[in-house]
Amino acid sequence: MKMLILNGPGLADLSGLDGYADITLGAIKDACAQQCATLGVDLGFRHTEDAQQIKTWLDEDLGGFDALVLNPQGVAATVSQADRRGIENALDNRVPAVEVHLSQTLANALANVSTDGAEAAGPLRPSNCDLGFVSGLGINSYLLAIKALHRRLQPLAESA
Repeated sequence: MKMLILNGPGLADLSGLDGYADITLGAIKDACAQQCATLGVDLGFRHTEDAQQIKTWLDEDLGGFDALVLNPQGVAATVSQADRRGIENALDNRVPAVEVHLSQTLANALANVSTDGAEAAGPLRPSNCDLGFVSGLGINSYLLAIKALHRRLQPLAESA
């Protein structure tokens, strides 16, 4: 089982994130690697400050993985609506995925979705994707996503 974790713009320096200033991208990577090793999952972990790179990775590399954890952090602020839709389309008909956020609460995300300009804020909304959403748990958002995807794929791995 292979899992890809993609991290978008705004995650290189987390020092300004209320309540999570002691978290680093390196710490996230280490915790995810440990969780994946415990579960017997091969991990690909990537970060970019270029939102367009996320779409490129999804288009070019996602076929080599069984599941995706995606933290698109700064995508809404750094890409056009058309480019955001391109990222959402790249998720369609692919692998099971979980969108994660360190601090944004679900209530805030849902409030963003229901306001004007919601297309540029809130969770990604691909039209045809097995996509979950975890937020507000710091590093544990990632770890919960990894566990959920592992559990989701376990019956598939056992039958192969």
